[in-house]
Amino acid sequence: MQPNGTLAAGEPSLSNDGVSVLQTFRGALIGLPLSHLWRGHGSAIFLEFGHLTPRTRRSGEAGNSQGEFGLMVEWSWRIENKTSILCGSWSDEHLWEPTFDLLRNRAVVDLSGETARNRRSLGRGPFRVVVHDG
Repeated sequence: MQPNGTLAAGEPSLSNDGVSVLQTFRGALIGLPLSHLWRGHGSAIFLEFGHLTPRTRRSGEAGNSQGEFGLMVEWSWRIENKTSILCGSWSDEHLWEPTFDLLRNRAVVDLSGETARNRRSLGRGPFRVVVHDG
């Protein structure tokens, strides 16, 4: 991709159709474990799926591992079970880590939502990653 966001000649592209983009990633994510879930700045969370590759920070310290696929959610997320909301970006932070532990290493069983037309971000509608609850 070029600095202005356009594709270089011959570079493969995904359809501008948000549904097609989501379906491309859905097929690849179904069955992969949510291998690592970590916090970024503020309420941002990062979900790493599949096989993890270790990363090293510029300082030489170990960084957060990177999965085969990654998803960053900057704001307005929530984690729920079948009957209630367990926590979210707006809830007390002491609830986050225990709730993240419930999701780690669970297989993805569904992925749904809307993507924005620019193929790089999700739309404003709900986006769901569903993991196996057993």
